[in-house]
Amino acid sequence: ARLELDDMLGQLVQRAQDVMAAQDRLRVLLRATRAVAADLALPVVLRQIAGSARELVNAEYAALGVIAPDGTLSQFIHVGMDPDTVERIGAPPSGRGVLGLLIRQPRAIRLPDLGAHESSYGFPPGHPPMQSFLGVPIRIRDEVFGNLYLTEKRDGTPFTAEDEELLVALAATAAVAIANARLFEEISRRQRWQQATAEITTALLSGTGTREALRMIAEHAAALLDADEARVVTSTPATDEEPITTGRVEGPDGPGIVIPLGTGRRHYGSLVLRRREGRDAFSGEDRDMATTFAEQAALTLELARVRADAERVRVLEERERIARDMHDHVIGRLFGAGLSVQVLNRWLDDPQGQQRLAEHVDELDAVIRDIRTSIYALQRGKDEAWTPRARIQQVVSESAGHLGFDPELDLGEGMEGVSPTVLENLLAVLREALTNIARHAGAGQVQVSIMGGEDLELRIVDDGRGLPAEPERPAARADGGHGLRNMAHRATALGGSFTVTGSPQRGTTLIWRVPLSRQG
Repeated sequence: ARLELDDMLGQLVQRAQDVMAAQDRLRVLLRATRAVAADLALPVVLRQIAGSARELVNAEYAALGVIAPDGTLSQFIHVGMDPDTVERIGAPPSGRGVLGLLIRQPRAIRLPDLGAHESSYGFPPGHPPMQSFLGVPIRIRDEVFGNLYLTEKRDGTPFTAEDEELLVALAATAAVAIANARLFEEISRRQRWQQATAEITTALLSGTGTREALRMIAEHAAALLDADEARVVTSTPATDEEPITTGRVEGPDGPGIVIPLGTGRRHYGSLVLRRREGRDAFSGEDRDMATTFAEQAALTLELARVRADAERVRVLEERERIARDMHDHVIGRLFGAGLSVQVLNRWLDDPQGQQRLAEHVDELDAVIRDIRTSIYALQRGKDEAWTPRARIQQVVSESAGHLGFDPELDLGEGMEGVSPTVLENLLAVLREALTNIARHAGAGQVQVSIMGGEDLELRIVDDGRGLPAEPERPAARADGGHGLRNMAHRATALGGSFTVTGSPQRGTTLIWRVPLSRQG
């Protein structure tokens, strides 16, 4: 009876110890569960799961392998190895051997001797010895996210069925934690994408240029997708490619993606993202997110372009209105005032008074020319350059309002190389000559011819009253005005010549010629 009592007491003590051990394991499981659920950052969660699993089953080494779409391991998070050992081993496993078996057959595997299994692939040089093994899949709904791998139980015994049950329970908790962390990460990434898009939109609508906006797109894309290099490649009208780059990948190409940057109406280029060789490939989620970002960025660029075009049209319309008002009202009144002053000259007998009135007329002419110059600038806009031909045609067209008809204009070749100095003098002479014809000649027809070459020649022929009876007149007017003297002075200053020929009732021919070869 005493022996039976001792045996019963021993069994009770053993059961009590088992219960206490089970309670300890459950407390460890509970602690591991709390640790796994304590963070929402996915990299932290994955490492915490591996560390908690190692503590839970008292293993020397633990790892969590994330399965890629192609069935390999895209990530391998391990705990228990020192950095020197990790460096000696080199690249992490890709999912062959027993690790690959667990990927292909996602159910718990418990082995007393890892190396003795038929699927064992062996260990690389420098790898620590591993014998006992326990592997459990982590399932998120119907998806196998990855696997937990535990090796080398610290007490030297194989992993038990109880270890397996505890690890399966932890894997279930880990699946929930990973799902929450992935959801949190996706929401956070979308917020960062939206914030980046908002910053680009704000910058563009605040006047930032397209090139700087493209640089911002590259920088944000590189940061959000953890790319080592981001490049926006644009095409110029000459089909040359211009890259706008942030970061740099040196050496062999690593993983990369190319995303078109454009809308249905306009293509701005391509967004190219690269990582260094050996880094993880971009995921499908990365590609989808980058595509959405590129589409939103392109829409922002298009919106900014449309707004800029609308503002440009508004400014041009306002300039056109101002130019029209100045031409119709200001110039007309000044021209009328000049004619009135000139008529007064007939009533004065004093030569000094006549001289003063002539000077006032010349001053009014100068004011009219300045106003016309301002009108041209308003009509074309400060950023648009007038070609010499366009400016000549504009002066001739303006004179029609004073002449009562359109002069004939013949523009030859060689005008593109005319220097700004020569062009400004040419326009001044042309405007002065046409104004004089409108005032004095009573002409019904005017022919303007401008030819380039070694010399630039301006020839103006009218059928008006002509000059007093002299076969050839130098650059001086019989009535004492300053117009012809000014034209002659402009020609002389440029190393050229100026002549006016004509006779009463037979019209006038004006020739203003300057050498082009000497002008800078």
